Amino acid sequence: MARELIRSKARRKRIERSQNALGRRVTPPLAGQKDWDGGRDQKLGSLVLLDHEFEIDRGPTSNSYDPFNALPVDKRGNAHYILSQYNEIFLPNMPPYYSAVQSFTREDTLHFTMSDPAVLHAVLGQIAINLGMFARGKSSSDSTYHLGQAITLLNKRISNCNHDDISNATIFAVGSLANLQITTGCLNSLKIHLDGLEALVKRRGGIRALVDHPLILKFTCWVDNMCSITLGSKPRFELVTATPYQEPLYPDFYGTTASRYKTKLSNLTSMEDLSQKTIEAYYLLRYLVDEKDKLYWIPPPPGTRITKEDFQLGTDQLMRQLTNIVQYEVPDSSKPNALIYGLFGNAALTHSVAFVCKPSRVGSPVQLSVERIRASLEMINLPAFQVAYPEMMLWVIMVGGLASITTVHQEFFTKILADACLAVGINNPTEELPVFLADFLWSVFYINPAAKGFWADVVTVQAQVTGGERSPSE
Repeated sequence: MARELIRSKARRKRIERSQNALGRRVTPPLAGQKDWDGGRDQKLGSLVLLDHEFEIDRGPTSNSYDPFNALPVDKRGNAHYILSQYNEIFLPNMPPYYSAVQSFTREDTLHFTMSDPAVLHAVLGQIAINLGMFARGKSSSDSTYHLGQAITLLNKRISNCNHDDISNATIFAVGSLANLQITTGCLNSLKIHLDGLEALVKRRGGIRALVDHPLILKFTCWVDNMCSITLGSKPRFELVTATPYQEPLYPDFYGTTASRYKTKLSNLTSMEDLSQKTIEAYYLLRYLVDEKDKLYWIPPPPGTRITKEDFQLGTDQLMRQLTNIVQYEVPDSSKPNALIYGLFGNAALTHSVAFVCKPSRVGSPVQLSVERIRASLEMINLPAFQVAYPEMMLWVIMVGGLASITTVHQEFFTKILADACLAVGINNPTEELPVFLADFLWSVFYINPAAKGFWADVVTVQAQVTGGERSPSE
């Protein structure tokens, strides 16, 4: 009798597995997924999709990450399927001009994610939301389920522990929830989760208590930086690194441009302190961009190239310097001339997020910085600013334009860049702009396949203004 009962149960399980597999083939596990059409050059919500094919796996084998059902969560909320999209959606393979060095690898993060149920639910919720954005912004009950589970587990865990029991997983999970709210644009929820992250780190003994846990320290500081940009507020944590930061030795030729702009900024704004901070940030930004460019030179340039650790230390310093610049309290007597600092600071922040220390995706911090750049450009006397700061203003407009690709702001930046180039005699931007900005700041990756359409539009606008007809390649 016992043997027949076991066989009967085994037959039922085989039937259930077969039905489940069939269901996965027929019914997309995410609402709206059938409308997904490759994810190329679209703007969905606050997410900017670049020239990259996101390959969503619709196959029936949705639990390749967990073939033995050993995950700390069950299969509800399409957990296995959503996790199978981790590589392409949560940490996508972006083109090389976006990510020379990652502060933490996807393998490290994935391994840690699968070790704790609260962390895994939070990450699954993030992936489900991103999948919904790729499916034309449609929401998913899966994301709601996983986020609810993450919050429930964290509330129980936090309410029943003292400061000695605040685990790395708990801090990572709360940071993930804060990071997720950057994607959704829900600032009230973002503040709540950021407050929670700050409280947990304090109960743990402060940010310095995380130095022995590099992944948690880097992730916490990264989330803090992104939240600071999004909210326009000061970072919650001091900048702590496992290795002391040493300012690099800058090439001598940086000094000519830096000295000229420091004098201009100081004289025209009467803000000596802020002009000095701006030039210090300019030095570091230019150095990091130049070093990143060297990673792709063929053949490699002579000399020692920057290490991953030094690159990350530099980007951490740069983000803090730029945050201080854009949030600097400018006296009324210095406005509107002092708007140049915010313009440079927001453009450099946009550059840092999208080009230097690229996070896993382009989201609200970039979008907000672009909006702030546009708002400032609409307030100033642009011709006067361009006469005073010719290279800096062209660079600011160009960076804003590149970051605005596929957004509602692209047309604005296309026109204003075309006009600004013509004002200084640049009739062929892709050929002449690199020369014009060479002594200020230029990267070979400003003109890349993802931006081809943007540069073509700039050329088209110029042709309309001048009455000529040129192809973008001319």
